[in-house]
Amino acid sequence: MTVRQPTTGEDVVVTVTGGVAEVVLNRPAKHNALSTRMREDLAATLAWASQDPEVRAVTLGGAGPSFCAGQDLREPRGPYPGARVALWTRVHGNLAAAVASCAVPTVAGLHGHVLGRGLDVALAADLRIAAEGTRLGYPEVDHAMVVGGGGARRLVRMVGEARAMEMLLCARTLDAETALSWGLVAKVVPAAELKGEVARLARSLTARSDLVLYAAKAGVRQATDAPEDAGAWTDTLFNVLSSAARPPGGTERDDGPAGT
Repeated sequence: MTVRQPTTGEDVVVTVTGGVAEVVLNRPAKHNALSTRMREDLAATLAWASQDPEVRAVTLGGAGPSFCAGQDLREPRGPYPGARVALWTRVHGNLAAAVASCAVPTVAGLHGHVLGRGLDVALAADLRIAAEGTRLGYPEVDHAMVVGGGGARRLVRMVGEARAMEMLLCARTLDAETALSWGLVAKVVPAAELKGEVARLARSLTARSDLVLYAAKAGVRQATDAPEDAGAWTDTLFNVLSSAARPPGGTERDDGPAGT
């Protein structure tokens, strides 16, 4: 096992084993509320994971009782509102973008509170698994704040305008089962099984072609971020990379059907 902490501090812990980088938010006493330093460290870690050839998948988790309860509202702030807004836009916008654009698949294991900026991070991941008892929501309106970091846009894409409005305007918090039925998470598991299920899924991704996974991610992002007729390039990319990954005269895998 190799342990790495690329440009991170004690609040973001990284462990790499078997091609999977396990990234853990580590402020359990604060429910992993995101400080400016944590956001910078997490964005840097994801950038590193995109470039390190040993990393084939990334898991995101939180130490203690919660995945992430949002932005650290008690963090000391400077005296100039304009400068604060500029700093927040740069750091937090970069964090959400870093998660969404990570070159390898990202799997978020959610438990406890997943709120505000923490939900932004989760929604930017490729795959999300929630433990029973997880609560997901955007309480920003109760703090005279608005959802940023692309969170509102991703939420609308996933649950539709009406449900997004209910969550954003009424600060509705969803339980794990509702989040599953609304399409915010792919699976709900008992809390004791969350870490193992996330690790199992990440390991299964490392067995697949990294080029084909990258193309699949690009295709999904293109389909959700662009007009329908703008996806022709990804069709070409899929065909090229799929052909490159497939053994001559055979399918991608010998132990299953060739079709999808």
